[in-house]
Amino acid sequence: MPLAVTAVHHRRRALPAARVQSLRQGRESTIGHFSKVPEDAVGSARYRAFMPLPPSLSPDQRQAALDKAAAARRLRAELKEKLKMGSLTLKELLDQSANDDVVAKMKVVSVLESLPGLGKVKARRLMEEIGISETRKVQGLGQQQRRRLLEKLAP
Repeated sequence: MPLAVTAVHHRRRALPAARVQSLRQGRESTIGHFSKVPEDAVGSARYRAFMPLPPSLSPDQRQAALDKAAAARRLRAELKEKLKMGSLTLKELLDQSANDDVVAKMKVVSVLESLPGLGKVKARRLMEEIGISETRKVQGLGQQQRRRLLEKLAP
């Protein structure tokens, strides 16, 4: 079965045409970031794992998704501003996350950085001390983590 080369770059440099031809003809083995796949399978879903295609949306669906994302960004920015000004407490925000999907999907580190007196370093240190991953979202916080956060940040 003939083989096709799925990538022609190695360490951000294009391969010489002779090397690509050699790889395509199977005279040379592939190493590193290159992989050989059957020619008839190159376009199949199994071999598109490197870069999935976005879902095909109609223009109206796409615009609705863009509007929804923009509204979520605006709401997150407003919540962070309220935290910064002190008109919203961390406890209120954590309670709100049970009902509001936008709040639930906020990253804990960005919420903590928005609190007055906590910058990037202190927020990360606090999360590490409590045992919260830097990539954790508010909805993923356990009861013990929430309780310890509130205890540490209590005035």
